[in-house]
Amino acid sequence: MSRMENQALTALVESSEAAGYTLPPELLDAYRTYRRVREVKADIPAPLDVDTVAARIVSAVAAGEDPGPLDAARNLDETTAARATAESAQRILGRATEQAAEAATNLAADLAERIITEHLRPAFEQVHDEAREVAAALDGYGLDAHTLIKAPAKARNAFLRLPELVNRKAAILDARKRVNAIGHRTPEHDAQGLFATFREPMRFFPTWRHPARIPMLPFPEDATERLLWIVGPEAKAAEPWLPTVAEQDAAWLAQFEANMPKSAPWARLVANA
Repeated sequence: MSRMENQALTALVESSEAAGYTLPPELLDAYRTYRRVREVKADIPAPLDVDTVAARIVSAVAAGEDPGPLDAARNLDETTAARATAESAQRILGRATEQAAEAATNLAADLAERIITEHLRPAFEQVHDEAREVAAALDGYGLDAHTLIKAPAKARNAFLRLPELVNRKAAILDARKRVNAIGHRTPEHDAQGLFATFREPMRFFPTWRHPARIPMLPFPEDATERLLWIVGPEAKAAEPWLPTVAEQDAAWLAQFEANMPKSAPWARLVANA
């Protein structure tokens, strides 16, 4: 398990509540185990060396006290042994933490498709449902703040919901990236991500024919405008979705495989990298 995968898993879990998605219970259990193991500590006693013990004997003799050299030696030996034991315990805890992290990360990798389809996708669709409600409330008013000042409370309240919806969707998309990174899922065919946002993106280009270059998808640059556009009528026919990598590749093949010349460099036809 790499440090990057561990960081991705931590971000995946810690972002879930704010983003509104769930995760498999067994993965959360494994992650909690990792966190608890990481918090276990083995305190190392303060060091004690021969010079320090010898100085105590000198002080005892000077004060007319019994220097107790055998007790001093036992104290030195016990402290040295305790430090060695604690250092061994720290090494063991380090490995235990690695094992717990590996178990949680490996489980997340195994569950990658399920996390996307059963946990991220419902949250993704919920954001889109709420965005459609917002779009309906803003119909006729748009996003201009000056116009909205005079709009009904329903429109103003809808406008105020947009930043949270935009942030939730961004967090869900980030979670999908993390899941795929942990699981080492990368598209074999849809390398340019043409089918990462829409199940049927070629509906935007009904006149396209091979070997013409596929144009860029018409995404608005602004994140708020993009969210409202994706849930609007123009993008509906292309079917917005949150696919697994396997679904993404399958959609690519369904679109292009039948007419795919064996020698055609298909990746170069796609303009939207």
